[in-house]
Amino acid sequence: MISKEEFGRYIKDKDHLYKACLSNGYFLPLNRKNLFVTVKMLKEIYTQKCHCPKLSEINHRPCVNPPSSAVLRDECAAIIENNDDYASDEQAKQWKRLAKYMRKNLPEKTWVLGLLALVAPGHPVFKKDYQPPRK
Repeated sequence: MISKEEFGRYIKDKDHLYKACLSNGYFLPLNRKNLFVTVKMLKEIYTQKCHCPKLSEINHRPCVNPPSSAVLRDECAAIIENNDDYASDEQAKQWKRLAKYMRKNLPEKTWVLGLLALVAPGHPVFKKDYQPPRK
């Protein structure tokens, strides 16, 4: 990882920043053009103002009948916002900043499922008899 001072010298645009975050092992949506993936959020992830789990932390779980992306996002963001088990106040702020970005711009469904499997591995969406809510 480069220092904050060297950041501007090496990172020229969103594409560079996205690749830098990926190469440092952050779990990001596959589609870098997703509205959730903003330059501001990527900078905050890289400078550790916003939490983003590492790929090594993600343990994908099967979800046969996932609900809509918005329902998943709201569930996952609520779990993050209501969690009181953070190691420090700074870590709580970083996680809540991630939830704020999730609520502002809808991430990809597969990314949210991966994050949900991390923050709530026993969530009902991962049960084999789960049925999404009807519209």
